[in-house]
Amino acid sequence: MDDSGKVYFVISRRRARERDRLARAYARFRRRDMDLTREEAIDLAGELILAGEAGDRKAAQDRRADGARLLVGARLPRELAEAYRAQAHAQGVSLYRWAVEAFARHYARGET
Repeated sequence: MDDSGKVYFVISRRRARERDRLARAYARFRRRDMDLTREEAIDLAGELILAGEAGDRKAAQDRRADGARLLVGARLPRELAEAYRAQAHAQGVSLYRWAVEAFARHYARGET
């Protein structure tokens, strides 16, 4: 099996949407309209595949952790959300981190 066969084999093991995206990208590289050598095209396709595999590992890790986690979301008036975002920014944390810490402080005080 030549290098392109190996790339297509690895692509074939991906999810349908990702597989289609990788196949289109690899086909573009193979047409050489990006002025790439065959080796460069294979390297780029490999990078795309590795990026996809990293995303898969993260998704699998998230699925394992989801048994112990629950997403808590809230729709807030825009002005209130923007005030919270500004406070988080002033503290140098993300809005998500700021909200988690606010929940923890509220809970620690015994407020329900």
